[in-house]
Amino acid sequence: MAVFDPAYFRAQGWWRDETLGDWLGRCVAGAPDRTAILSADRALSYAAFSADVASLAAGLADAGIRRGDVVVAHLPNVPEFVIAWLAINAIGAVMQTVHTPYGIRELEHLIAHGGGKAAIALAHTKDRSPAGEIASLHERIPALQLVVAVGSDVPGTVNFSTLLDRGRKKPLAVPANAGDPFLLLYTSGTTSSPERQFAKFTWPEQLAIVPDMPVTPTRKVMKAELVNRYLKAASAAQEREGR
Repeated sequence: MAVFDPAYFRAQGWWRDETLGDWLGRCVAGAPDRTAILSADRALSYAAFSADVASLAAGLADAGIRRGDVVVAHLPNVPEFVIAWLAINAIGAVMQTVHTPYGIRELEHLIAHGGGKAAIALAHTKDRSPAGEIASLHERIPALQLVVAVGSDVPGTVNFSTLLDRGRKKPLAVPANAGDPFLLLYTSGTTSSPERQFAKFTWPEQLAIVPDMPVTPTRKVMKAELVNRYLKAASAAQEREGR
């Protein structure tokens, strides 16, 4: 198994001690009016995207979410997913993703096991209320203090838009740093119980993507995900260098 040498990844330009917030800040400075997020019903410029991230981050902080707290995102591929991710990370908290088809049994296990202090989910889908299901777990998961509903109001939750409004023009306390864990992922549990893995901003898996993918400011990316092959590629690169 390869031993990751921070000096090697910094020398390759893959490990730059940056956060997702640093990336967003550069995009806002360089192209504030360029479209950052495009969905079926709206488009967000980088400036608007950054403003929503800052507002939600301040709203989460005002609701008691702190550095190192785990916030569960049980969301499909919608703008709120990306806004929530960067907002959670902006206060040094960790986003835990939960597969959207999972029902209340899987939700209870993963939220409790991951130590989720808050959760963000759709108010309603075709045949269920994910936010309502998570809110019903309060008594069984004492650590779960906040449930945020995306869409209409759901009893026992705070509306996503309300949290955004609460955070507008409120300053953030201490920004995240590159050494913070920012993402909590679980394996699928195909052959055994799902296993968890924390990722830090400085993971080569994230930054090794850059040389491999010709992503430019004019390109559109359908959905970006962290993929293990990039970590393996970075490991293989070290081994080829004889490190």
